[in-house]
Amino acid sequence: MDLLSMFSPKRVTLRVTSERDPATFDALVVFDGRHGFATQRFSEQRTPFEAQLSDGDVTIVVRPRDVEHPVVAEYEVAVSGKRRLWVRSWAEIPVMRRRKGGVIGAGLPAPSAGSDEPPVGAPVI
Repeated sequence: MDLLSMFSPKRVTLRVTSERDPATFDALVVFDGRHGFATQRFSEQRTPFEAQLSDGDVTIVVRPRDVEHPVVAEYEVAVSGKRRLWVRSWAEIPVMRRRKGGVIGAGLPAPSAGSDEPPVGAPVI
C-alpha cells in the first residue's frame, strides 16, 4: 500500500443489475474478520441495486428470486475514485470472493423451476 492510498477515500461497492429491470433477488454477504465471521443479508431487493460494504475479506452470494430473470453482480473497491479491485459474475447464482487483495467471480447453478428452496442465507430448520 502506498502512502497516498492510506489517506485517500476508499469505497467498497456491491452492485446487482439485470438486463430487464427490475429483478428481485436475495444476497448473503459473509465478512471474514480476524475474530470470526459477520453476515449481512439483503432480502427481496430489486435491481438496479447498489450497497456500500465494509472493506475486507468477503464472500458474496446473490440468488435471483426468478430463475427466468437473471442478475449480474459486481464487487468493486475504488480508491480516490479509481478502481483498484473489481469482479463481475453473471452466473445463474453469482458468487464473488475477495481474499488477500485479490478477487474471483464464479457461480452456482440455479435451482430447478418451481423449487421451494429457501432464499440465500435463510435459517435451515
